[in-house]
Amino acid sequence: MPDKTALQGDFLYQLQHVGDAAHRLLAMQDRDPLSPSFGCFHYPYWRDKTSEFADARFQEAGAALGLLAHPQFRVLRMERGWPSSEELLEAFRAGLANLKWQQYPEGCYDEWYKGERGFAATAFTTFAYAAAAIELGELVPLDVRGLLLETLAPAARWLERRDDLVKVNHEVVAAAALAAFGRLANDDAALSSARNKLERSLATQQPEGWFPELRGMDFGYSALVVDYLGHYGRLAGMDRVVGPASRLIGFLLPHLHPDLTLSPEGGTCRNPYSGQAGYVLLAPHIEAAAAVMRRLAGLPMSASKARVTTYLSDDLRLARWSVLPLLSALAVLQGSRSGGAGDDLPYPQGWTLHPAAGVAAFHSDRLAVFVPYAGGAVTRVFLGSTLLLEDRGLSGHNHGTRLSSLTYNADRAAVVTAGSISARFELARTGYFYPGFLQRLVLRLGSTTAWSSRRLREAIDWYRQRKRTAINQSGTSVGKSGGDYILKRQIDVEDERVIVSDTIARSGLSIRPLLGGPFVAPGANTELTAMTPLTIRKVVVLASGQVSIEQS
Repeated sequence: MPDKTALQGDFLYQLQHVGDAAHRLLAMQDRDPLSPSFGCFHYPYWRDKTSEFADARFQEAGAALGLLAHPQFRVLRMERGWPSSEELLEAFRAGLANLKWQQYPEGCYDEWYKGERGFAATAFTTFAYAAAAIELGELVPLDVRGLLLETLAPAARWLERRDDLVKVNHEVVAAAALAAFGRLANDDAALSSARNKLERSLATQQPEGWFPELRGMDFGYSALVVDYLGHYGRLAGMDRVVGPASRLIGFLLPHLHPDLTLSPEGGTCRNPYSGQAGYVLLAPHIEAAAAVMRRLAGLPMSASKARVTTYLSDDLRLARWSVLPLLSALAVLQGSRSGGAGDDLPYPQGWTLHPAAGVAAFHSDRLAVFVPYAGGAVTRVFLGSTLLLEDRGLSGHNHGTRLSSLTYNADRAAVVTAGSISARFELARTGYFYPGFLQRLVLRLGSTTAWSSRRLREAIDWYRQRKRTAINQSGTSVGKSGGDYILKRQIDVEDERVIVSDTIARSGLSIRPLLGGPFVAPGANTELTAMTPLTIRKVVVLASGQVSIEQS
C-alpha cells in the first residue's frame, strides 16, 4: 500500500476519490469493440445521441484509468475494490484508439463545438496520455506504444505551429505536453518547441505574478499554471521554471483559504480549481510551495471534500481532471516529499492588495478575510480552518428586473487602510448566455473548414477578451450594469470583530443578502426593502463565531 507517511491528507483522499470512481468512468466508456465509437467516454455522444460530436477531452479519462493500473496503487486496488490492472489498461488502450478516431488529419480535436479544432483539447489530451505512458513505462504494450506515437505525433506537430496566448494556461499546458511527448518519443524537435512555448508563456507574466486569462486574472487557472509549470520542470528541467513559479505562488498564497480552496468569483472564468502537483514538484526549490505541500498533507477529510467538489464531482470534470491527482500521488510516492504534514501557511500579515487583479486578503494570527472584489461583493471570513461567514453580496429586484452584486470588473478600485477595505459595485441586470439556433448555425457553418474555423475562433476570442468573460465555461450571470443602483461595501477588521457593511443609496429596491456559514443569524437571508439609504451590517464576533445582522 502507498506509504502513509508520504501519502496522506488531501493526496490520499483525492487518489481514493478517483480510484473509487473508476467503475463510474468505465460505465461512461463505449466498450463494444464492434461499435465505431468503441472507447469513447462522451456518453451523450455515443449512448444518448444528444450531442452531434464527441468532446475529445472526455478521453483523458482513459489516461487516468491507465494510471490507476500503476504498481504503486496495487494494494489500494485490491483493498478498495477498484477494477483490475488488466481492465484498466484495456480502457487506456480503447480510450487512446478512440482519441485517434476523433483526430482531424492535421492532428487536433473538437471540444466545445463541432469543427472547433481546439488548441486546449489538443494540448490537454496530448499531455494526459504522454504523461501516463511515461509513468506506466513497460506496462504499456508495444502495440499501444506504437498507437501512442501514431496519435500524439500529429497532435504535437499541430501544437508546434500554433499558440494560444488568449488563455495563457493553454500555452503552458502545450509546453508541458510537448515536453512529455518529447520525452516519450525521444523527439528533440518537440522538446525545442516546448522550450519556445514556455518562453512565450513566461513573457506574459504580470508584475503581480499572475498570467492573463482573457486579459484578466483567474485564480483557478493560476493554480493550474502552477501545476503545469511543475510538470514541465520535471520533464524538461526546473531552471527556467522556478523563478516565474515562485512569483506566481507568491501571488496566490495570500488568497489561498485555510482549506486550500480559492474564491472563484475573483477570476475571469470563475474557475475554482486548486491543485496539488505543482506544489509537490516545486517544493524542493520554493519554500512557499513546500509549505502548501505540507498543508495539503495535513488537510482533514472535510477540507478535501470541498476541494474535490470544485473539479472532480460531475462526469465532465471527473473525466478531464482525474489524471491530475494521480500524477500528484505518484510524484509524492516517488520521492518529492515534504517531511510530514503541517498546518500553517506563511501568510503575509495585514492587508494584501493586488489592484491589477482586483483581489485582496487580510491575515492576522488565525483570522483570514478574503475579498475578491473584482468579482463583486464577496467576502469570506475564516478563524483558523473554520469558515465563519460567506457573504456573496446581495440579489435584488425592481419591477420584475433581477439584479446582482456579482458583477465582474477587473478595473474596479478598492480603498485600503490599516484596518479596513471598501469598494463600490454596480448592480447588474442578470443575464445568462445560451446560444440560440442562429448562433449555433453560424458556429456550425463557420467551422466547416480548418481555415474558416480558425478565423471564427479568432473572432470569438476577440469578443471574450473584450468582455473579459469565458462565456461558454461559466454558469454565472454575464449581465451588465445599468448603473441605476450602486452598492458600497466596507469591511472593518477590529480586535474582536469583523464588520461587513453594505450601503445602497437609492430606494425602491427589494434585496436579499446572500449569506452562508455555520453561525449566521436565523433569517439573515430574508428580503428587505431599501429605503434611502439602507445599510446592512454583518458583525462577526471572533470569540464566539456568531454573526449578527443589523439594518439601519
